[in-house]
Amino acid sequence: MYLCIGVLLTLMSQKYYGKRNYAYRKTVCAKTFQEFVAKRDFEDRGTVSHLLNCDCVVLKEAREECLDTNEDILIDKLEKTSIELQKSILDKNQIQDFVSSVIYIIEHDRSISSDITIGLTQTVNMYSGYKREELLTTDCIDLTEFLINILFYVFTTGDNRLGKETITFLNTSVNLKSEIAQRHIKVIPYEMRSLDKSDKLNDCICPNTIFPHKLTDYTVVGASTNTILYREAENYKLPKELTNSMIIHSTSQKVLFREKEFNNITYDLRSNQVSNIFLHGMGGCGKTSLASMIYFHLKDQYDCYGWINYSGNIKQSMISDISINYSDETMIENDATKKWETLKKAFKNSSQSKLLVIDNVDNIDSINQHPRQDKELIRMSSWNNITIIITSRLPELPGYETSYEIENLGNATDDKKCIELFYHYSPESEKYRSSNEETVRTLCALAGYNTMVIELLAKGCYHSSHDLNKYYQRIKNNFSYADDTLVETNHDYTILKTDKSDDEYYDIGNETVASQLYKLFNIKTRSPLQQLILWDFHCLRENERVFTQEVTDWMGFNLKDITPLVREGWIKQTNDYFFIHPLVNQAISCSKETNSTYWDIKQEMIREGKCLGGIISSITDNSFFNESDSFETSLRKLVFVDCLSYKGDILSANDWINIADFARKRGNINLGKYYYKKAHDYFSSVSSKNDIDMKQYWKCTYYYGYMLSYTKSGYKDAELTLKESLELAEQIIEEEGNTDSNILMLATSLDHLGYILSNSLNNDILRITLADIYLNEAVNYREILCSAHPEHYRLLHDYAWSLDNLGAFYTNIDVSKVIFSKNTNPNDITYLTMDEILENKRQTEKLLKTALDIRISLANARGNIDSTEVAWTYFNLAELIYTNLNEKPTSNIMGINHYLDTAMRQSKIQNAEMYINNAIVIYQRLDQRFPGQHMSSEARTTALYGKLLMLCPERHAEALEQFDKALTLYITLDNDNPGMYKQEIHTLHILYHL
Repeated sequence: MYLCIGVLLTLMSQKYYGKRNYAYRKTVCAKTFQEFVAKRDFEDRGTVSHLLNCDCVVLKEAREECLDTNEDILIDKLEKTSIELQKSILDKNQIQDFVSSVIYIIEHDRSISSDITIGLTQTVNMYSGYKREELLTTDCIDLTEFLINILFYVFTTGDNRLGKETITFLNTSVNLKSEIAQRHIKVIPYEMRSLDKSDKLNDCICPNTIFPHKLTDYTVVGASTNTILYREAENYKLPKELTNSMIIHSTSQKVLFREKEFNNITYDLRSNQVSNIFLHGMGGCGKTSLASMIYFHLKDQYDCYGWINYSGNIKQSMISDISINYSDETMIENDATKKWETLKKAFKNSSQSKLLVIDNVDNIDSINQHPRQDKELIRMSSWNNITIIITSRLPELPGYETSYEIENLGNATDDKKCIELFYHYSPESEKYRSSNEETVRTLCALAGYNTMVIELLAKGCYHSSHDLNKYYQRIKNNFSYADDTLVETNHDYTILKTDKSDDEYYDIGNETVASQLYKLFNIKTRSPLQQLILWDFHCLRENERVFTQEVTDWMGFNLKDITPLVREGWIKQTNDYFFIHPLVNQAISCSKETNSTYWDIKQEMIREGKCLGGIISSITDNSFFNESDSFETSLRKLVFVDCLSYKGDILSANDWINIADFARKRGNINLGKYYYKKAHDYFSSVSSKNDIDMKQYWKCTYYYGYMLSYTKSGYKDAELTLKESLELAEQIIEEEGNTDSNILMLATSLDHLGYILSNSLNNDILRITLADIYLNEAVNYREILCSAHPEHYRLLHDYAWSLDNLGAFYTNIDVSKVIFSKNTNPNDITYLTMDEILENKRQTEKLLKTALDIRISLANARGNIDSTEVAWTYFNLAELIYTNLNEKPTSNIMGINHYLDTAMRQSKIQNAEMYINNAIVIYQRLDQRFPGQHMSSEARTTALYGKLLMLCPERHAEALEQFDKALTLYITLDNDNPGMYKQEIHTLHILYHL
């Protein structure tokens, strides 16, 4: 077996076992060996892929280039690469395991004999290669020298074909962990070597001594001395002496594409035009990467330099990141004030030139102090002999006047760089470029052209590079790929150490696209008011666009408070409306925050006058919804009430019923059912208490059952709920007496419960008898109420409904299938007989025509020619005719219309067709005013039309056309409410193929 490049990279990047993200390993490989391999070899992804997958020999030309390089230059390059690997790749906690595992492989590699030198073949400066036995018996390893020799050996040996065998060997070796654990090897990294030099840290703090060249041990991510952007001098008119030192490197160009910003900033700093730079922009746009490029390009021109990670205030951040001996035995370990004064005095008194990058100067919600209130940070801007580069999501910071806004990498009209960046991080996708191009463009748009998001999406598509459209749909619709795709980046968003630092999204080492997006768009980095704005936008429906007037009147926010979020890209603005970026929305959803948290913030903001709570108060006093509102306005109001009350969580049960009432009247079935059920569940949970409003309890229970009965799939639950409403109505009458309002509730429950039974009949004579009782009682109660109050049109309207339901019930009974019997319990109800049912069926047309006359009269009185009630009765009359014509006689039962002659039969069909067409015309006119609200009724009527026409053999083609129309309507409805209309669709499919 062989110690190959692929194995080495695996070891360097993740302990000594496990898999590694391909795209990341490719980047590491390119960075590690860029000095030795011709540029064309790395541009050929096939070559790099072979190196990483360990199934191809290293190109001979590449090995010879490495071997023929001047020894001093070679060692210098290898040393820089070694140090960079220690800073950027190796986990400091796993260094000893890494070294031990490499030695373990060498020990078991049969191709390495005792006379083979591992690494450099001769002593060069202070470095030399290892003999096998020397390496196996040593108890101390200089990590820089070790890496130099191992890198040299694995690259120049050239044969990587058996690298996979080595990985398999490592993963299956039973003794690996135990043997490595027994190797007590002292490993000396490059930082410890530097302590032996004259500029020891404990000497640096006295004013008259010097700082060390490097102030901090913090690892700067995503940059190295060689990954520096290049721009031609003549294009930007820079002085020649500045451009000569820039290193051309095509790979870094592909990574950042920030040539303009890089050169402008470095020119400003090197020409001493400015001393401080403030880089600002939304998360993930490339601020830190750009700062690291500048840092590595300029740091050697300063006497000392350091990278500070800002975490709440500059005092604590610098104390944490600048590791020095304060040389004061009396100083208490946690005495931050003394430490800061000592550190500040040393900085201000030193004549050395200093470069500091202060990264992520952002507001952290769990830390009370805002960066703009960090006086020490602001005062630093006037210190002598210091250059400060700050990165921040904040738009400005006092004292740092030279600012650069780092915007996203592209836009809808200029996305070429974004597309190339995507392919850079997903080289496998580029193999399918011809078929992927449009989807890559769409993914870049979904990413908002944000550099970091593009990188995450590109790395997350590793397993779907051949079919990016499928990947895009799953990311866009349910984020499923994002939750299960492990990816790695050089960016760390876990630095915001909030109180929730133990949350799973802060689990370093198990990062997914979702977890990194969550941290990138961490809502807790915003002020409380901005958090509330983002939360409320995220609570709206996906891609909901909010118009300016709605932002102020309904959401209650000032436009000036939204502007910073728009500028940073959290919220998008197009013309006169706003909407939240979909991936920001998804990140907030991943944050596991709760509505109660943001309701508390909202109450505080309302008290302080920072936002308005008009929509909440108007819901509570039931003044938000207006009958005069247009259909579109009504639906939007319902959406906003639902979302901004956090699905009703901050409202009372009575408020839920008011919302449900308006939703029902405007045809929003799902919202109506949701809020009626929410109120019903609440009242059910407190029903044992004596002070609950029983009439409100009845109302939400009845209407919940009523709305469940809109489709056949809901009949079973509707029946149970309506029985509960009937029991509640009877209880109210028992407690309060037979008042008109109480009788009305009782009649309403009886009527609709009878309707449910009549529409879900089987051969059970008990159910038929109960439906007959419920419906006849409802008719009788309503007739009594109409006689007592003839001036109340609403009572007459309800009476017509009961007549309609009773007529529809008798229509639906197929006497030939009923199993008649007598109730064996003489104290219970008496079942209907066949003769009674037949007589009732003969009276059905009279009942329905009476109902139709009432409905037409009421519609004329209201000036409403498009009455749904009239259309409903038309349907019932047509269905009665169809049922009677379709009824077949049996041995003991003669069909009602069995003896009709052909002319009379045709006349009946024409009457039914007239009723159906009248109903359809009404539904179609209503659809123009209220789109979709009456689609289910139109579908049901159209299906009946098809069945009626099937009775005429010469009109079968017309019948099929009507079935097609009905199917289209039902499928459209089912798409919005999956599964709700499956029974209707199934029935139509059967009829269509008869």
